[in-house]
Amino acid sequence: MLDISLSGEMSFPLAESLLARDVPFVFFTAYAGLAVPANLRTVERYVKPVSYTRMTHTLARRLAAPEAAEDD
Repeated sequence: MLDISLSGEMSFPLAESLLARDVPFVFFTAYAGLAVPANLRTVERYVKPVSYTRMTHTLARRLAAPEAAEDD
């Protein structure tokens, strides 16, 4: 889980690094309309607050089989 804004700074460089290493993650944000760079738009994004059940289901599926999480 990666918050898009960390203490006022965007986490996009970290997200790009995770993608390059094939590390599964999802974005969380409090800002529904926040612009995400084009190369990161395929990353699943949740707007806070997110239900615990939905979050854990998605993360469990992404960790088990990253390509299967696309069905959520």
